[in-house]
Amino acid sequence: MYGTQARGSLEVLKSSWAGEVPLPTNISQSVVDYLQELKLKMEQAAEQVLIFAERKQHSYADYLNRKTTSQWFMPGDQVYLIIPDSKNKLHAPWTGPVKLSNTFHRTPT
Repeated sequence: MYGTQARGSLEVLKSSWAGEVPLPTNISQSVVDYLQELKLKMEQAAEQVLIFAERKQHSYADYLNRKTTSQWFMPGDQVYLIIPDSKNKLHAPWTGPVKLSNTFHRTPT
């Protein structure tokens, strides 16, 4: 900010251990306690981020799948299949038409 590099709490601790900058004398907890508390807070934040990301992923999927429908394919129906090719990940050739032997249910993903 304002042309200077931001410093985190671990960087302040490192510089104090190296003797570059003295720590304030009004610190009420030890460095070990501070680091343990910081680790706990970071773990809790990571859990919250995972929950939020999962919720957003479901909302994105719901939004993108709002106009899709489920499809049932019966034995004897002819369909085209995409079979992944191990040579090229970006090119999956279509195969077909193929006659189905079992009932197949395609749901939106």
